[in-house]
Amino acid sequence: MLSLCRIAPAAAAELGQSEPEPITKQEITTEPEPESTVEPEVSQSEPKSAAKPETATECLSEQSTEPERESDTSDERMVQVKPTQPPQTPPTATEPDLVSTGAELTNWLEAHQNTGGTAKLTDNIVLDSYYFFCPDAINMPALFVDADCYTITVTEEITFISDAHLTFYGQEQEKGIFYIAKGGLFFLENIAVEGGQNALWQEEGAGLSVKDCRVSGNVHYAKTPFVIRADTDCVLVEKGQTAGDALPGQVQCVVNRQGEVLHNELLPVSWNLEGNKTRQKKRLRFEAQGTSLNAVSKESLSCTVAYHDYPLTFLEVKAIQSLTQCQFRGGYAKPVDVLPIQVATEYSFDGKNWITYDEHMVSNALDAFFMGFETSKFALCEKIRAKTGIPIVFLSGYTQEESRVRGLISG
Repeated sequence: MLSLCRIAPAAAAELGQSEPEPITKQEITTEPEPESTVEPEVSQSEPKSAAKPETATECLSEQSTEPERESDTSDERMVQVKPTQPPQTPPTATEPDLVSTGAELTNWLEAHQNTGGTAKLTDNIVLDSYYFFCPDAINMPALFVDADCYTITVTEEITFISDAHLTFYGQEQEKGIFYIAKGGLFFLENIAVEGGQNALWQEEGAGLSVKDCRVSGNVHYAKTPFVIRADTDCVLVEKGQTAGDALPGQVQCVVNRQGEVLHNELLPVSWNLEGNKTRQKKRLRFEAQGTSLNAVSKESLSCTVAYHDYPLTFLEVKAIQSLTQCQFRGGYAKPVDVLPIQVATEYSFDGKNWITYDEHMVSNALDAFFMGFETSKFALCEKIRAKTGIPIVFLSGYTQEESRVRGLISG
């Protein structure tokens, strides 16, 4: 088990102490990613998702039926996108490879991304698992996908990136070549879609980003903006405040609107505090669920509510494990008015006997914590967890009798 952060006894005596606050939420994640910037463009923007996409293929389940398009009672937003790249002609000397499922299409793209070729649909297909396509280099042989009279339905996060060497084309049809269903998120960059009357159709409750693409045909955009990501990690409730006082009325979001991805958009949000009355009364950390008032999102907005009743309060903790090392890092709120203070980072494998990792002076409110251990040490933690049922990562609060704020505990 790992424990983080105790205030040195002298500083703790000045700050005062109270009963512990259990902290129940914990995040386990991969390495944090840098925030990317997006150049503003008319009707187009850089695709950006909550998690950094990888180039490896995700296996997609096989489906051959085309779901019915939801009725749209709002005014249709049909846009004719002007071509930005010269058209390419598919080869006619060889027979195309036939594909009938989403998995077959993505497997074909992976196998031919560096060699080129032509594939032809023999049925309506569904892309319903995360997939990211981008060739290994520029100016690779061209790829063509003949949709014929069929539709490719997108129900998950799908990305197609090329350098004008990937073309989808097909016959004229009502839903277009690509139909982005509710809950789907589709990023297109520098590819060609030639679909006759309708090329792309974005349903309400879905996301569609089109950047530097050559599109022949109409693009139907959803009327309501789609929230790709919301920055609602944690809010602090100070002494004398309630959760309702601390939760923000607006949330900064990454939003998809009319083919563009817009960063740092402020959207009004409504929070539901029902179901957490007991934790609010005891001033214990909980998760608040919210709903955007002017946009839709695939999942409800979530925000951690933490009560800042103790000298140190955790804001976030990240656990990162590699083949040789486990690292724990994150941020915590501090008593800014009495900085600098001496803080000790501690860990334990049984929750009772604590070992000091380091002690240092904290003089900046933004200072974070860090601990790193050899992975082999956590074999004991796994055994303890299996026998006792203790969560592999959890947080505990301030312990008055030991004059410490205990944080990250893993066991």
